[in-house]
Amino acid sequence: MKKRSKKYNEIKNKIEEKGLNDSFELVKDVSISRFKGSIEVHIALKTSKKENKQNIRGSVFYKNSVGKKKKILLFTDRKDINEKLKKQFDYIGLDEYIKKIQEGWIDFDIAIATPNVMPQIAILGKILGPRSLMPNPKLGTVTDNLEGILNEYKSGKFDYKSDQMGNIHTIIGNVDNTKEELLDNFSDLMKSILNVTGKPIQSAFKSIYLAPTIGPSIKLENDDIIKLLS
Repeated sequence: MKKRSKKYNEIKNKIEEKGLNDSFELVKDVSISRFKGSIEVHIALKTSKKENKQNIRGSVFYKNSVGKKKKILLFTDRKDINEKLKKQFDYIGLDEYIKKIQEGWIDFDIAIATPNVMPQIAILGKILGPRSLMPNPKLGTVTDNLEGILNEYKSGKFDYKSDQMGNIHTIIGNVDNTKEELLDNFSDLMKSILNVTGKPIQSAFKSIYLAPTIGPSIKLENDDIIKLLS
Protein backbone atom coordinates (compact mmCIF):
# COMPACT_ATOMS: atom_id res chain seq x y z
CA MET A 1 0.00 0.00 0.00
CA LYS A 2 1.29 3.46 -0.91
CA LYS A 3 2.44 5.42 2.14
CA ARG A 4 0.70 8.79 2.41
CA SER A 5 2.45 11.97 3.54
CA LYS A 6 1.76 13.50 6.94
CA LYS A 7 0.16 16.53 5.25
CA TYR A 8 -2.13 14.29 3.18
CA ASN A 9 -3.28 12.36 6.25
CA GLU A 10 -3.90 15.56 8.23
CA ILE A 11 -6.14 16.91 5.46
CA LYS A 12 -7.88 13.55 5.04
CA ASN A 13 -8.77 13.54 8.72
CA LYS A 14 -10.48 16.92 8.38
CA ILE A 15 -12.94 15.67 5.76
CA GLU A 16 -16.33 14.94 7.25
CA GLU A 17 -19.70 14.45 5.63
CA LYS A 18 -20.50 17.66 3.79
CA GLY A 19 -23.42 18.95 1.77
CA LEU A 20 -22.88 19.24 -1.98
CA ASN A 21 -22.04 22.96 -1.87
CA ASP A 22 -19.50 22.49 0.91
CA SER A 23 -17.87 19.61 -0.97
CA PHE A 24 -17.11 21.78 -3.98
CA GLU A 25 -15.44 24.36 -1.74
CA LEU A 26 -13.64 21.74 0.33
CA VAL A 27 -12.19 19.89 -2.67
CA LYS A 28 -10.16 22.98 -3.55
CA ASP A 29 -8.91 23.37 0.02
CA VAL A 30 -7.65 19.79 0.24
CA SER A 31 -5.47 20.10 -2.89
CA ILE A 32 -1.83 19.65 -1.89
CA SER A 33 -0.19 19.96 -5.31
CA ARG A 34 2.50 22.60 -5.81
CA PHE A 35 0.99 23.50 -9.19
CA LYS A 36 -2.50 24.58 -10.23
CA GLY A 37 -4.20 21.21 -10.00
CA SER A 38 -7.38 20.06 -11.69
CA ILE A 39 -10.62 19.12 -9.97
CA GLU A 40 -11.58 15.61 -11.04
CA VAL A 41 -14.74 13.52 -10.87
CA HIS A 42 -14.50 9.74 -10.50
CA ILE A 43 -17.76 7.98 -11.25
CA ALA A 44 -18.61 4.30 -10.85
CA LEU A 45 -21.60 3.51 -13.06
CA LYS A 46 -24.18 0.81 -12.45
CA THR A 47 -23.61 -1.08 -15.68
CA SER A 48 -24.08 -4.57 -17.01
CA LYS A 49 -21.25 -6.66 -18.47
CA LYS A 50 -22.66 -5.94 -21.92
CA GLU A 51 -22.58 -2.17 -21.29
CA ASN A 52 -18.99 -2.38 -20.02
CA LYS A 53 -17.88 -4.08 -23.23
CA GLN A 54 -19.56 -1.39 -25.33
CA ASN A 55 -18.44 1.53 -23.11
CA ILE A 56 -20.54 4.51 -22.18
CA ARG A 57 -19.30 7.54 -24.10
CA GLY A 58 -20.47 11.06 -24.70
CA SER A 59 -19.57 14.75 -24.78
CA VAL A 60 -20.33 17.64 -22.47
CA PHE A 61 -20.18 21.40 -23.00
CA TYR A 62 -18.99 23.07 -19.82
CA LYS A 63 -20.34 26.52 -19.03
CA ASN A 64 -17.05 27.54 -17.43
CA SER A 65 -13.44 27.15 -18.50
CA VAL A 66 -11.50 24.29 -16.93
CA GLY A 67 -8.22 26.12 -17.53
CA LYS A 68 -6.67 23.42 -19.66
CA LYS A 69 -5.53 24.00 -23.23
CA LYS A 70 -5.96 20.84 -25.25
CA LYS A 71 -3.51 19.78 -27.95
CA ILE A 72 -5.39 18.82 -31.10
CA LEU A 73 -4.13 16.51 -33.85
CA LEU A 74 -5.79 16.51 -37.27
CA PHE A 75 -5.41 13.44 -39.47
CA THR A 76 -5.88 14.55 -43.06
CA ASP A 77 -4.31 14.61 -46.50
CA ARG A 78 -6.51 17.42 -47.75
CA LYS A 79 -4.66 20.20 -49.57
CA ASP A 80 -7.51 22.73 -49.58
CA ILE A 81 -7.38 23.72 -45.89
CA ASN A 82 -6.56 27.39 -45.55
CA GLU A 83 -3.46 28.46 -43.64
CA LYS A 84 -5.39 30.33 -40.93
CA LEU A 85 -7.35 27.18 -40.06
CA LYS A 86 -4.24 25.00 -40.18
CA LYS A 87 -2.54 27.15 -37.54
CA GLN A 88 -5.33 26.41 -35.06
CA PHE A 89 -4.29 22.74 -34.90
CA ASP A 90 -1.27 21.69 -32.88
CA TYR A 91 -0.43 18.91 -35.33
CA ILE A 92 -1.68 18.20 -38.82
CA GLY A 93 -0.77 15.43 -41.24
CA LEU A 94 -1.29 11.74 -41.90
CA ASP A 95 1.43 9.19 -42.64
CA GLU A 96 4.08 10.80 -40.41
CA TYR A 97 1.70 10.87 -37.42
CA ILE A 98 0.48 7.33 -38.00
CA LYS A 99 4.12 6.22 -37.84
CA LYS A 100 4.91 8.34 -34.77
CA ILE A 101 1.91 6.96 -32.86
CA GLN A 102 2.88 3.39 -33.77
CA GLU A 103 6.31 4.18 -32.32
CA GLY A 104 4.79 5.36 -29.04
CA TRP A 105 4.19 9.10 -29.48
CA ILE A 106 0.90 10.35 -28.01
CA ASP A 107 1.47 14.03 -27.21
CA PHE A 108 -2.09 15.20 -27.89
CA ASP A 109 -5.46 15.32 -26.14
CA ILE A 110 -7.91 15.22 -29.07
CA ALA A 111 -7.64 13.53 -32.47
CA ILE A 112 -9.80 14.67 -35.37
CA ALA A 113 -9.89 13.09 -38.82
CA THR A 114 -11.40 13.97 -42.15
CA PRO A 115 -13.61 11.09 -43.37
CA ASN A 116 -11.45 10.24 -46.39
CA VAL A 117 -8.48 9.11 -44.25
CA MET A 118 -10.34 6.84 -41.83
CA PRO A 119 -9.27 3.67 -43.69
CA GLN A 120 -5.61 4.65 -43.24
CA ILE A 121 -5.84 5.39 -39.52
CA ALA A 122 -7.96 2.33 -38.70
CA ILE A 123 -4.74 0.53 -37.76
CA LEU A 124 -4.37 2.91 -34.81
CA GLY A 125 -7.61 1.72 -33.19
CA LYS A 126 -5.91 -0.64 -30.74
CA ILE A 127 -3.57 2.14 -29.61
CA LEU A 128 -5.91 5.14 -29.52
CA GLY A 129 -9.17 3.35 -28.69
CA PRO A 130 -8.31 2.40 -25.08
CA ARG A 131 -7.12 5.98 -24.51
CA SER A 132 -10.37 7.47 -25.89
CA LEU A 133 -8.35 9.24 -28.57
CA MET A 134 -9.59 7.47 -31.70
CA PRO A 135 -11.60 9.78 -34.00
CA ASN A 136 -15.25 8.80 -33.76
CA PRO A 137 -18.20 9.94 -35.92
CA LYS A 138 -20.53 9.73 -32.89
CA LEU A 139 -18.42 12.33 -31.10
CA GLY A 140 -18.15 14.53 -34.18
CA THR A 141 -14.40 14.01 -34.48
CA VAL A 142 -14.65 12.48 -37.96
CA THR A 143 -15.72 15.46 -40.05
CA ASP A 144 -14.97 17.83 -42.90
CA ASN A 145 -16.39 20.71 -40.86
CA LEU A 146 -13.03 21.48 -39.26
CA GLU A 147 -13.82 25.02 -38.24
CA GLY A 148 -17.01 23.84 -36.54
CA ILE A 149 -15.36 21.09 -34.50
CA LEU A 150 -12.55 23.42 -33.44
CA ASN A 151 -15.06 25.97 -32.21
CA GLU A 152 -16.82 23.28 -30.19
CA TYR A 153 -13.70 22.25 -28.31
CA LYS A 154 -12.65 25.84 -27.77
CA SER A 155 -16.12 26.56 -26.40
CA GLY A 156 -15.73 23.97 -23.63
CA LYS A 157 -16.51 20.62 -25.21
CA PHE A 158 -15.13 17.61 -23.34
CA ASP A 159 -15.41 13.95 -24.28
CA TYR A 160 -15.70 11.17 -21.72
CA LYS A 161 -15.77 7.38 -21.87
CA SER A 162 -16.25 4.61 -19.34
CA ASP A 163 -13.53 2.02 -18.88
CA GLN A 164 -14.04 -1.76 -18.87
CA MET A 165 -15.10 -1.62 -15.22
CA GLY A 166 -17.82 0.96 -15.88
CA ASN A 167 -15.89 3.91 -14.44
CA ILE A 168 -15.62 7.44 -15.82
CA HIS A 169 -12.70 9.67 -14.85
CA THR A 170 -12.74 13.26 -16.08
CA ILE A 171 -12.13 16.85 -14.96
CA ILE A 172 -14.67 19.58 -14.26
CA GLY A 173 -12.31 22.46 -13.57
CA ASN A 174 -9.29 23.46 -11.52
CA VAL A 175 -8.52 24.92 -8.10
CA ASP A 176 -8.90 28.47 -9.46
CA ASN A 177 -12.53 27.91 -10.43
CA THR A 178 -15.12 29.17 -7.97
CA LYS A 179 -17.41 26.77 -6.15
CA GLU A 180 -20.30 27.97 -8.32
CA GLU A 181 -18.35 27.32 -11.53
CA LEU A 182 -17.43 23.81 -10.41
CA LEU A 183 -21.05 23.11 -9.50
CA ASP A 184 -22.21 24.34 -12.92
CA ASN A 185 -19.71 22.15 -14.76
CA PHE A 186 -20.49 19.14 -12.57
CA SER A 187 -24.19 19.62 -13.28
CA ASP A 188 -23.48 19.75 -17.03
CA LEU A 189 -21.51 16.50 -16.80
CA MET A 190 -24.16 14.67 -14.76
CA LYS A 191 -26.96 15.70 -17.12
CA SER A 192 -24.94 14.51 -20.10
CA ILE A 193 -24.18 11.10 -18.53
CA LEU A 194 -27.81 10.60 -17.51
CA ASN A 195 -28.90 11.47 -21.04
CA VAL A 196 -26.45 8.99 -22.55
CA THR A 197 -27.33 6.15 -20.16
CA GLY A 198 -31.06 6.88 -20.19
CA LYS A 199 -31.22 6.02 -16.48
CA PRO A 200 -32.45 7.95 -13.43
CA ILE A 201 -29.84 8.96 -10.86
CA GLN A 202 -30.78 6.20 -8.41
CA SER A 203 -29.99 3.46 -10.93
CA ALA A 204 -27.20 5.19 -12.87
CA PHE A 205 -24.40 5.55 -10.30
CA LYS A 206 -22.74 3.31 -7.74
CA SER A 207 -20.59 6.12 -6.37
CA ILE A 208 -19.29 9.58 -7.25
CA TYR A 209 -16.15 11.14 -5.82
CA LEU A 210 -14.59 14.58 -6.16
CA ALA A 211 -10.83 14.89 -5.93
CA PRO A 212 -8.02 17.34 -6.67
CA THR A 213 -5.11 16.19 -8.82
CA ILE A 214 -3.17 15.51 -5.63
CA GLY A 215 -5.16 15.20 -2.42
CA PRO A 216 -7.89 13.11 -0.76
CA SER A 217 -11.23 12.44 -2.41
CA ILE A 218 -14.69 13.44 -1.20
CA LYS A 219 -17.73 11.21 -1.71
CA LEU A 220 -20.89 12.83 -3.07
CA GLU A 221 -24.32 11.53 -2.14
CA ASN A 222 -27.04 10.78 -4.68
CA ASP A 223 -29.64 12.73 -2.68
CA ASP A 224 -27.58 15.92 -2.98
CA ILE A 225 -27.11 15.37 -6.71
CA ILE A 226 -30.84 14.85 -7.19
CA LYS A 227 -31.47 18.23 -5.53
CA LEU A 228 -28.86 19.88 -7.77
CA LEU A 229 -30.35 18.56 -10.98
CA SER A 230 -34.01 19.01 -10.07
